Amino acid sequence: TREQISDDVDNSAFVGGPNGSIRYEVDWSENRGISRPLKAVEEIYSNVEGLSFADCIALAGAEAVEFAGGPKIHIRLGRRDVTKADSKKRIR
Repeated sequence: TREQISDDVDNSAFVGGPNGSIRYEVDWSENRGISRPLKAVEEIYSNVEGLSFADCIALAGAEAVEFAGGPKIHIRLGRRDVTKADSKKRIR
């Protein structure tokens, strides 16, 4: 799983990182094949109160890594969701 939404993080300016915009970007060529796994995340999001969509994506990614035999990844919660696609300039 590639979390491209976190590719452009500027910690000094507190911008970038996972924000849930992927759900508005499923038709982008670089997101080819994301629809099916994203539907699973949307199912979780719609049934769990108090989590942002971005947090659900991060948690799903961590679970996928562990399920595949990788390490347990601790996820800090508190990401904020956006209501539109990110600028393509944000993706490197």
